Amino acid sequence: MIKYNRLLHKENDNLKEENARLSHLIHLAQERIKELSGNLQKNQVNVMPTITVCNDLMETSSKRNERVTSSFASAGQLQLSSPALCLCDGPFIAAGETNGSISLWSASQNIPIKATNNTLFRFSSETSVTSNSDLKLSAPNPLSKASEPLTGHQDPITSVHWLNSDTISSASLDSTIRIWDIQKSTSQIFQISIPAVYHAILDNSILAVTCSKSIFSVDMREGKPNEITLNDDSAITSVASTSLGLLLGTSDGSILLYDPRINKVYQKLQISVAKLPISKISGHDSVTVTSFDGIVRLIGNELPLFVEKEFSRASINGSIIGSCCVPLANRDDFIISGSNIGKAIVFSSSDTVKTLSHVGGIVHDCVPLKKFVGSFVTCDSAGYLVMWARSFDQSLA
Repeated sequence: MIKYNRLLHKENDNLKEENARLSHLIHLAQERIKELSGNLQKNQVNVMPTITVCNDLMETSSKRNERVTSSFASAGQLQLSSPALCLCDGPFIAAGETNGSISLWSASQNIPIKATNNTLFRFSSETSVTSNSDLKLSAPNPLSKASEPLTGHQDPITSVHWLNSDTISSASLDSTIRIWDIQKSTSQIFQISIPAVYHAILDNSILAVTCSKSIFSVDMREGKPNEITLNDDSAITSVASTSLGLLLGTSDGSILLYDPRINKVYQKLQISVAKLPISKISGHDSVTVTSFDGIVRLIGNELPLFVEKEFSRASINGSIIGSCCVPLANRDDFIISGSNIGKAIVFSSSDTVKTLSHVGGIVHDCVPLKKFVGSFVTCDSAGYLVMWARSFDQSLA
């Protein structure tokens, strides 16, 4: 009995020492977090000028050699019938809205290039865009309605993808996936058992994820959904068909390189140290990943999967936030991210951070415009669709 008590006391002493050691480590970690937070806040100082000149949206086919300045400006905006959660660029800009409709918009080149009365786009990163009043003296709003909305979903639309110039697919929280003929405004409906949060197109199949361990595969030629259960322990929160292959995001902060035809995961890459869920995977050639840990990551364009660069201070914190890479004629790239602080966050290759204010408190998604270099569109929780243009210096125009 005495021997047992001695062992018990010794074990208690060991536990006390271990608790003291852990408490010390926690204290050091807390101090380090405070230090890093302070540094990040210092780096968040806004360096965007209040007034800039936005010449024109340089078309992709243009061979002009403008010298790039360091600003974005709002080129135009409009208010949707309800907030959009997702965007997709193709023949038109498609916005999947919370009322279950898909609105289609065109973007045109309406900004004067060499007019003698070139208008200054007055904007500030700390001033919300509240109306089109700032654009009254400039060219007409480049955003215009392309057609009547596509209606049929009963709940918010969570993702949209173009299949071709006349066909678009959508996934919704009403547990359906639809393929739309935009000329006829009709759709083919596929019913699944769980609401879909994202979907991707792979060959002739639609792959939908549902924040569970199941993926639903729909053969567009047969129309019968097939439920695939993954062997991974985590729920699947995002999916994207990329140049690297089919990528899945998980609830534990990993991305999976996955082949659904043989139900095999080729690689699992843990990218969120905090093991917080992946909110969205975006892009085809330049792939960005947003996570609930508030970090946006650019994925390398070679296999095996690796994180090429991390961009902090996206302020995601649980909202479904999109991100994208905006190319500038292969000279420079900007990573754009939504946030839950009412701003689009702009990360540049020089590691500077800029913010573009919105009316809504959450910027849900962003997508680059293929027709124009250095231009992208964002949507927010107030129902605004805003087109942003990279500013080019007029001295070389």
